[in-house]
Amino acid sequence: MLSDSGYHSILPDELYDYLTLDRKLPEKPVMISFDDGYREQFTIAAPLLKKYGFKGVFFVTTDAIGGRRMLKKKHIRNLSDQGHIIANHTFQHLNLANLSDSALRIQVIRSAKKLKEITGKEVKYLAYPYGIYSENILLKLKEMGIRAAFILSTKRSAKYPLYTIRRIIDPGNYTAKNLYHSIHKSFK
Repeated sequence: MLSDSGYHSILPDELYDYLTLDRKLPEKPVMISFDDGYREQFTIAAPLLKKYGFKGVFFVTTDAIGGRRMLKKKHIRNLSDQGHIIANHTFQHLNLANLSDSALRIQVIRSAKKLKEITGKEVKYLAYPYGIYSENILLKLKEMGIRAAFILSTKRSAKYPLYTIRRIIDPGNYTAKNLYHSIHKSFK
């Protein structure tokens, strides 16, 4: 549906440059993201992205790497080498809203460090586990080197909009019509 409807995938750096530097985006931009780091994202999603000429963002929970149904280091490295973005989904997939400063740092910094060790690339973007955030952590993320962070359909922060960029969830059973309607309802 995305390809047939003329959408073009973009990556977080392109979105960031659009939001901060007023750079142009392709017509009908869409960012395709995957959370948690399930192995099917490598075995099923990545080949489909390639087939249609799309790139994606993979928000990986690093404590789960190598688990029974999860991505292995070699998968993450391969996705990165193919031009996809590997991004932070924290170390243990905890709700960040109520963590102490030190616990927040562990969740964000430990994950970013591990992903950089695997890919050799800086990790600049984060998706909040469960899409939940609190205003008091947004500036802290910036201080930790996160350029932008992604929520789900909750309300954005007026003070820190780059740390509350909205996304929609495709639960895996959407038809093309459902997805198209959800995109237009959420972002138009």
